[in-house]
Amino acid sequence: MKKTLLLILTAALFSLSSQAQTVITNDYGDSPITGADGQPVSSSDNDDEAISSFNVAYYNFDGDSNYGISVYGMNPNHVGVDFNIRLNFEKYGNYNVDLCLNYSFKLWGENGTKLLLVPSVGPSFRMQDRPKVDYNERTGNVKKESKTEYKFDLVANPRLALCANRFTFSVGYFLWGAEFKLKKGYKADGFNVALGYSF
Repeated sequence: MKKTLLLILTAALFSLSSQAQTVITNDYGDSPITGADGQPVSSSDNDDEAISSFNVAYYNFDGDSNYGISVYGMNPNHVGVDFNIRLNFEKYGNYNVDLCLNYSFKLWGENGTKLLLVPSVGPSFRMQDRPKVDYNERTGNVKKESKTEYKFDLVANPRLALCANRFTFSVGYFLWGAEFKLKKGYKADGFNVALGYSF
């Protein structure tokens, strides 16, 4: 229960740190804005503003699953950030907080709808309970308890993101390297999907 509350508090702190935008009006009247070629630029051509979306996400690993919430900051043809909280509801499941840098390649865009290729990579902070068994040879008693471990991992998530109006849908590959190791016994990989709303 303490871990779940800690993760919710962390998510709340990150959401409070979002920046507000100030709209500045001008007095240019009806004068058109021109591009580098001197031709007027329509508002539909300027479709590369940054997207911040709050998502619910599912991660499917071989024989295991994670569920979570994510905040994606995607900036077409520029650097952005991913923030994920994901967990497993099993008794000895994981609680991870991922903080990644991403780069959004704009593949297509029209009338407020965009398709982006978004590879991201970064560190992950993990809390995980492990079973601990103490055996007293003198009395023969067995004491079973849990021990919480704290680890730093590596995650990578190349994905396709479709942004239509205020809704986003992402699907991609998710790689999780425990303790920054990618060898057998440490690596978990699979796909993830996320459905979000852009603010």
